[in-house]
Amino acid sequence: MIKRLLLLSVLIVSAIGVSKAQVGTGTLQGTVTDESSGEPVPFANVVVMQAGQQVTGTSTDFDGNYKIKAIKPGNDYVVMSSVVGFTTQEKRGVVIKANQNVFVDFKMSAGVKLDEVQVIEYVVPLIERDGGSKNTITGDAIEKMPSRGANAAVTTTAGVQDNDGQVGSVRGTRDGSTYTYIDGVKVRGSASIPQAAYEQVQVLTGGVPAQFGDATGGIISITTKGAARQINGSVEVLSSGGIRYNDNNDYLFDAQGYHLAAASLTGPLISIKDRLDPEGKKKKPIVGFFLSSELNYIADPRPSAIGNYYVKDDVLADLEQNHSAISYGCICCFVLS
Repeated sequence: MIKRLLLLSVLIVSAIGVSKAQVGTGTLQGTVTDESSGEPVPFANVVVMQAGQQVTGTSTDFDGNYKIKAIKPGNDYVVMSSVVGFTTQEKRGVVIKANQNVFVDFKMSAGVKLDEVQVIEYVVPLIERDGGSKNTITGDAIEKMPSRGANAAVTTTAGVQDNDGQVGSVRGTRDGSTYTYIDGVKVRGSASIPQAAYEQVQVLTGGVPAQFGDATGGIISITTKGAARQINGSVEVLSSGGIRYNDNNDYLFDAQGYHLAAASLTGPLISIKDRLDPEGKKKKPIVGFFLSSELNYIADPRPSAIGNYYVKDDVLADLEQNHSAISYGCICCFVLS
């Protein structure tokens, strides 16, 4: 029994490792310069943090440039730059996009106050320096849209046809020429996942990378959320009624009867002591979980605007009992001479 449990654990860990290896990651790069002189600041420490813990980091070169690869997509990162002789500066709310370079530059001001940190809120640029023919929609933006799911987000991209809430033609191509990927895996069927599971949705309408292969239309790349460092969850319930309150088939609210129930839960499973914490009180999660489910029921997807006519109960009972009928027909032929 123990051997089977160990084998199952190894298979689960291997599957998680393979799936995470297929997920597209982002790259963070930029420059660190002196605010007063504009000169580059070499050997400055650039640290990427999430939920108060360090994720990765690097240092600038002689020209003040830095580049950090393989960062998981997300929109809650904090990038901090520090160097001796300058005031520490951090930018919060940095959005890391899958398969894309994100540029974050620092302009350091001279100072010797070690306990002072200059906090700057990150602003997503209107024009991406590494944008190209692509559009990235974050999970927060999808939650604020009036429609649900990735299709509603994709149809907001230029060049994508909105086919009654679904993705139609991309740049005038035929149906079936647009491919959908979820965490790097090609989907051959429905790409519907719970609303709370979206981290990012990226739409590529041109210049498709080699990792996706040849596509004449476009690429829809969906990145799902992963385990969080802190336990949190959400519950969502929606209903438009659809309840008949009399024998005339009148509805309490509307005839569509839209019902939705969704829930999500995420957090760490196994944590170890953080070696970077000098006091040894912080813990670093190494294994986590993310669960999300969604149940949707619609009583009538296309209700009539003028109502429906129904057969009366007595008439229906008479038809069921006397369902036989005799029909007579006559064919008349006329011959013209």
